[in-house]
Amino acid sequence: MAALVALTPLIYLIARTGSAGWATIWDILARPRTVELSVASLGLAAAVAGTCIAVGVPLAWLLTRTALPGGRLWLVVAALPLAVPSYVAAYTWLAAFPGMQGFAPAWAVLSLVSLPYVVLPVAAVLAQVDPASIPVTLVAELADAEARVLLARRFHNDAVTDVLRLRRNPLVRGFRLAGYTELPRTVEFDDDVSVRR
Repeated sequence: MAALVALTPLIYLIARTGSAGWATIWDILARPRTVELSVASLGLAAAVAGTCIAVGVPLAWLLTRTALPGGRLWLVVAALPLAVPSYVAAYTWLAAFPGMQGFAPAWAVLSLVSLPYVVLPVAAVLAQVDPASIPVTLVAELADAEARVLLARRFHNDAVTDVLRLRRNPLVRGFRLAGYTELPRTVEFDDDVSVRR
């Protein structure tokens, strides 16, 4: 019975559309504004889905496979957007920032609100996977990628150290050869990420 009540608006729309005739339906669908809004909606849906996958899957891995300070609290934080319906979140953002209009703000708000729909299921699946069951070739590829990232970071940090040492040189400072660009910074992250087993 509840399904019939939920389907009532859809049944009404189909009945109304069917009574209009195919020519009228085509005229409405072929309007430039209808096409423009349809393309924008599909583009927004694709952008939000891509963002949620690109951010949600690594975030789920980070929450389940590493020992973050705070532990499982981060899973609760990742699920917080589910506590607020998406239309309420959108209205709140618009009320707080009235100038937020267009594709980019809609994409950002919808991505933030939809992120838990990717993070939570992926985290649940990852929590059930035994790390020992991961193929050895994949583990070797990941170790190789990790080594390349660490090597790139080491090269970058060495280059930054050399630049900073050179800029402190009295000749470089005296002849004002250092320029006015912002000083480069080293990149630091924890090399020893302990994986939960």
